[in-house]
Parts: sequence; structure tokens; C-alpha cells
Amino acid sequence: MDKETIKKALEELKKSQKRNFTQTVDLIIVLRNIDLKKDGFEFYHRLHYKPGKDIKICAFVGAENVKKAEEVFDTAVSVDDFPEYQKDKKKVKDVVNSHDFFVAQANIMPK
Repeated sequence: MDKETIKKALEELKKSQKRNFTQTVDLIIVLRNIDLKKDGFEFYHRLHYKPGKDIKICAFVGAENVKKAEEVFDTAVSVDDFPEYQKDKKKVKDVVNSHDFFVAQANIMPK
């Protein structure tokens, strides 16, 4: 697919009527001659714009990692706080509805 074909498709999309839902585009990139099983392959691309709203991330961590998680994530929930969340379902809903992504420490995921 060349650059002109993509530009032409984008122009046609702009001409179509506005729809009342958020449209998304899937991007598939084929990496040839790159072995992803080998160590040392990392690629980061910084976007030139913000991806919309501010993203909030909540971390579920063990008691030993709470301080580090509070520095990095918006909210850190300790494994010691789990019984409190089990009793109060409203508190769970508040956490779920106020965050976009969740990160959990591997050894506490079964809990």
C-alpha cells in the first residue's frame, strides 16, 4: 500500500457524513526479517498529540511495593486493603469507574 492510496482513502472518509459514534482504525504492521524471540528488541514512538482524555491507571500491589506504585500510578491498592474492598462493593465500583487501566503484581493476581 503506498502513501497516495492512504491519503486518498482518508480524504474520502473526511467527505462522508458525520456519525454519532467514535470510529476507530486498526493498524497492522508486518515486521519482516525481525526475530521477536531474540532479546533486545524494543521500539517506542512518542505521539505528537495527547490521546484524548487523561488516562488514569490503578495498580494492585503487595505491601512491599506500595510506595513505589504510589509514585508511578494514579492509585495504588495494597493487598492488605483487599478485605476492605470485598466488604464495600461501592468502593470497588468507584475504583473501577474512575480508572482506565489496571496493573497487578503477578503473585497477587489470584487473590
